[in-house]
Amino acid sequence: MSWHKSGILTSLSLAMCLGCFSDAHAYEHLEHVSSKTYATDSSTEQMIPIAAQCLIQSDVNTNKAFTEYAPDKGILAIQTDSNYSDMSQRYEIKSILTFSVRNGRYSMLHSAIRYTNRGRATYSPVIKEWGTGWQAAESALESISTRIAKCISQQRVIHLSTITAE
Repeated sequence: MSWHKSGILTSLSLAMCLGCFSDAHAYEHLEHVSSKTYATDSSTEQMIPIAAQCLIQSDVNTNKAFTEYAPDKGILAIQTDSNYSDMSQRYEIKSILTFSVRNGRYSMLHSAIRYTNRGRATYSPVIKEWGTGWQAAESALESISTRIAKCISQQRVIHLSTITAE
């Protein structure tokens, strides 16, 4: 009888332990990465062509096309594809980068974020857990937004100086 009871306890302990490693654990994913909000004295109508040029010419826009193009709403979006490293591992990361401008302000938002080890065909969500390198993934996306913002700033200065020269 005592073996039977200890067998049940062992089975219960094993089941509880296996529950610790099951897929039932809800992982938090890196779902969005926002840029800072930039102020501009340019109108939406002036900003859209400048942003469009920077987004299309960006080295991370592999399709060289928009996934969303709604200039009347002040929204443009592209699919990004970039590389980053973390702890000697090399990764590829993809996202949808949405540029939006409204009321003298613009910002960018990465969504639909997926990554893979270089050379693998399948992309997965970025899990926000220790040891996954999610901070490096987040930094890579922030870097993309910063480069696009820098391009917009430089093109805006060129565009405004052309307008004033006319």
